[in-house]
Amino acid sequence: MLQSWFTNVQQASPSKEALSFLSDIQSGNLSKTVRHFGTNVCHCPKKKGWGAYLAYQTDEEPNLAFLLGHPFAIGEINTKQVPSPPQASHGIPWEHPEDYIVNVQLKFDKNKYSPLFLPLPMSYGKTMTWQEVENFVQNPAADYWKSFSLRLRSGLDKDAIKFDPSTIDPYAPAEFKFVTPQKIANKDLSWYITPKDAGAVVLPDGSKITTVKLAQVLPRLSSTTLQLKIVRLGNLQPWTVAGFELVNSTLDKNSKLINLTDQR
Repeated sequence: MLQSWFTNVQQASPSKEALSFLSDIQSGNLSKTVRHFGTNVCHCPKKKGWGAYLAYQTDEEPNLAFLLGHPFAIGEINTKQVPSPPQASHGIPWEHPEDYIVNVQLKFDKNKYSPLFLPLPMSYGKTMTWQEVENFVQNPAADYWKSFSLRLRSGLDKDAIKFDPSTIDPYAPAEFKFVTPQKIANKDLSWYITPKDAGAVVLPDGSKITTVKLAQVLPRLSSTTLQLKIVRLGNLQPWTVAGFELVNSTLDKNSKLINLTDQR
């Protein structure tokens, strides 16, 4: 058994950890997915629990809720070692912390699953006019970085982003301490605190556009690169996911590809 454990440690790598992490995300199993998270500086979970990265309701950005339980293809993978922070060294001569950046390209098939990209107000439940939606569709790259991953949705119907706790096992609740409602001093900004089901779109005659029609108009995510920070405390320790970003994303707008570039 000990030999088997050493063999598994030796065969482990940052890229294999990245693929295992993505496999568990695709499975939709929350408990398996959160077990991948951790750092080599502190073993403390996020204040809301690591599961906050897997639920829209936490308003945690970036977020992977749009990937959970959905199909996607994995493209090119690049791995690069980066310096470990000084805090990661624990003074044990034979245990050296390691930090890697692993870039994994994710591709989406329109015929299987390709997330819709919503206007910011719509993703927080605000009603919009048809003209406002048309303006967004004309230039979806404008301010795309504002709550980018929280605006990626599998659908527009009610409860499309409802959190499903059914795959949380009895040992994982501490990783899902989601934020409680907050009081915002500035009421004008209070809508921009918790993602909600897609808001309605009102036509000039006062009627509302159907979600089916709206889904045909909105752009979809074609590809993105998941940039993972994968670390371990020492040579005999497991690799863990310490953080992530979404970079080099591309939207599909009626078969026209739009590369998103952060212009902040």
